[in-house]
Parts: sequence; C-alpha cells; structure tokens
Amino acid sequence: MSDHSVLGEPENEFTFEEAFGRLGEMVQTLEAGDLSLEESTHLYEAGMEMAQKCNELLNNAELRVNKIQESFEEQIRLGKSDESSKITANAPEQDTFDNQS
Repeated sequence: MSDHSVLGEPENEFTFEEAFGRLGEMVQTLEAGDLSLEESTHLYEAGMEMAQKCNELLNNAELRVNKIQESFEEQIRLGKSDESSKITANAPEQDTFDNQS
C-alpha cells in the first residue's frame, strides 16, 4: 500500500493511540472470520502497515525522551561543574605548611 491508511487518511496524522486502536479493530475483524480470503489478505496487509506505524511512533517517542534525558543530564553536569568552580574560586588558599606534607 501507499503512505495512506486503509481509511483514507494519511498515516502520519494518526496519534499512537488512534493507530493502535485501529490496529485492534483490524485484529478483531480478522479474528471474527467473516471476511473473504481477499478481504482478509487486504486487511492483514493494512494491519501490518498500521503495526509498523505504531512502531515508528513509539520509536520517535523514545528518541524524544532520550534527547530530553540527555539534555537534562548535561544540565546537571554543567550545574555541578559550575558549583565546583564557585567552591574552588571561593575556597581560601591553603597555607604553605599544608602543601609541604
């Protein structure tokens, strides 16, 4: 099939929840067994495409979460290094006696 869903809407307009719901409907229709072989084959193919769309949406969400997490971790590292710099800059200098040990 093309980049369009079985119901005529572009697949990229589906939310994950919509795509997953439609996939569930397709599975139920196939399991009911009331379709001809041709209809079943067509619906199975559309279901596989919908499953792929669900997988893509999940992968994209995972990438976004990973980017957010990496950004947060970087901010934490930068915050800690800024705090270390401030502590070092504000620390009193040690006596020469301490440096000789």
